[in-house]
Amino acid sequence: DFFPENDSLIQQCNVSNCFAMDDGSAECGYINKSKSGKMAYKIEFQQADSVYGLQLCFDPVAALKLKSTSYRFNIKIWSEELSKPVSLIFDNGSTYPQYSDSTRMPFTTYLFKTPLFLPKANYYIGIEQFVADGIPIGFDRNTDFSNRLWIDVGAGWQVSSLYGALMMRPVVGS
Repeated sequence: DFFPENDSLIQQCNVSNCFAMDDGSAECGYINKSKSGKMAYKIEFQQADSVYGLQLCFDPVAALKLKSTSYRFNIKIWSEELSKPVSLIFDNGSTYPQYSDSTRMPFTTYLFKTPLFLPKANYYIGIEQFVADGIPIGFDRNTDFSNRLWIDVGAGWQVSSLYGALMMRPVVGS
């Protein structure tokens, strides 16, 4: 090679403190049309760690009607039994959708009042909504984590049948 500056490749990799199943862009929105509808990701903790919060990307197009404070939700964590979410072990209390102005990082971070220490095990981290119309969350159609996404529309927990990834990221740290 005649150009020594052309013999190297540098790649920057940003490592973050969240479990990201999505690629960062929402191709559409996902709505659980059930009052008390639940959505959660199965997270496998390979070692004990603390959960500090949850990042959510709310779908801004579908959100045009969400100006009311009646669209509340709770961030929750469930333990696992027989490979399903079972017992509620954490509830952060009610909160409301907030929409990010950033197109580069369209997530809103909801930090817990107190971080939750979890031992090595499988957990389900997500939300329970309290409105029958549903709260539209960004949905990545390019990356498939449907096998880790669990949905409850009122008839019990089921693995999602939709190809893609809900834009919901648990925030962790030691």
